[in-house]
Amino acid sequence: MKCLPKSLFFLFLLGAFGASAQTGFDTGVPLPSGGTLVVPFDVKDRIEKPYESINVGGETRTYGFYKSTKITGGQRPALVIALHGNTADGNLMAVQTSFDQKAEDESFIVVYPNGKTVTAPTFNIPGIAQQSFQWAVEDAAIINDDMDFFNDLIDKMIADHNIDPQRVYMCGESGGGFRTFHATESLANRLAAVAIFAALTPRDVIASVPCRLMPILHIHGTGDTQVDYDNVAFNPVFNNANYFDVESGIDEWTSINAVINPATVTTNVNTNTTDGSSVDIDHYFNSWFAPTRVRRIRVNNGGHLWPGGYSAYPVWFRDDVLELINNFFPNFGNMNLDISATDEMWNFFRPNRLNQNNIPAFNPGQAYPVGAVVNASGWIMRRANTSTFLFGFWRLERDCNSISPRLAVADLSEEKIAQVQAVLNGGEAMAFSVYPNPANGETVIRIDNFQGEMANVELKDMNGRSVMAWQLAGTDGAAVQETIDLNGVASGVYFLQLQSGNTFQVERLVKR
Repeated sequence: MKCLPKSLFFLFLLGAFGASAQTGFDTGVPLPSGGTLVVPFDVKDRIEKPYESINVGGETRTYGFYKSTKITGGQRPALVIALHGNTADGNLMAVQTSFDQKAEDESFIVVYPNGKTVTAPTFNIPGIAQQSFQWAVEDAAIINDDMDFFNDLIDKMIADHNIDPQRVYMCGESGGGFRTFHATESLANRLAAVAIFAALTPRDVIASVPCRLMPILHIHGTGDTQVDYDNVAFNPVFNNANYFDVESGIDEWTSINAVINPATVTTNVNTNTTDGSSVDIDHYFNSWFAPTRVRRIRVNNGGHLWPGGYSAYPVWFRDDVLELINNFFPNFGNMNLDISATDEMWNFFRPNRLNQNNIPAFNPGQAYPVGAVVNASGWIMRRANTSTFLFGFWRLERDCNSISPRLAVADLSEEKIAQVQAVLNGGEAMAFSVYPNPANGETVIRIDNFQGEMANVELKDMNGRSVMAWQLAGTDGAAVQETIDLNGVASGVYFLQLQSGNTFQVERLVKR
């Protein structure tokens, strides 16, 4: 995983702080168009700003942070954790993204953790002290160490700066983006939302994601040659087979977040016609939960460069930067100027709160609208349209206690379905079968372990209207069988509902 080389970082700095050659530090690095690279003195100071440190499991970890001057003693500000790309560091992340300025404007705190592995700078700038770190993308031990680091860092920021634990967000680019994906699993109980630029969703994260919603924004360029959008091009840093391509990853996240509404799409955002790229934005949401849950920003022909990373720069300087990128680092592709990734991330974070993302426990006596999501003892269920039949009007989203989440209907055995039905209603499941099904004139209900002495049976159509209703007598624990006359029932799909005590079950019945 690569990040923007150091030389270009300093070019970004120059425009971001409005410095001029007369007020800057001349590095002596030649520019293709003539002259030498000049870095403003305040930028040099930001790059060389000393880091804070924290002891995590006997190891010293470092980080930088910025706290808005607008925050008063009585406020509980939000916290954004911003993870740099590989061969970079927190200070460069701060400058490249201008998250310091965003934090100042919006009255929050941003913290920039450094990766654990120290590396050599990609490009050495004479006269400026540089540091460089990596996030080991597929090293499980280091990933776990980093999660401990983030967890302790959140605790420290709460203790030292009174941040709001309901408004903790994480974002990352490239290597830092991969680490952010892993945090959705390990820090699900601490992060209200995440945003990723130029990284891919790990398959193991999807397989074990905890039972709560995780709002996610994914920004990625289709022209990114460092982390391929389609996950086809070989990458020497990670095993492609362990990751989803961007589109498939979004499908997984919409499922995790129980999205039922079609995406709201904004296409071909192209306010800057000189950057060689444009933007498509997809918003996925669930009406049961107010904020947008999944957002994808596809940067058409965009490269491995933070969108809008120098959008405040003078035009002449911006043109020089693009010239340098094209001449010396063509494999990094275009930098999109239609959007600011920093602005998009903060706007996505802002409405989300951690407690909004807890999936409520199922209440058998409550009426739920279509789209409602509930947690029934680890079974995540969604109130569905009748066309998405599973049992009753509920659809299994995932079993949080299982290795395989979001089991498909075809993967559910009769025993598994009965187990889910029992869990949903707090009772034991009766072995309930209907045959023949599809049926013509008659069908038979058979219950192998009748519970109680009386059961209410009702046949409902696809709109939930009652077609037939009666009571079925039986002996507790015994087998009961009854023939149903369907000659007066129109052809179609129905639901046969059986209720006895706190046991409530539904079977699908097709009348020919």
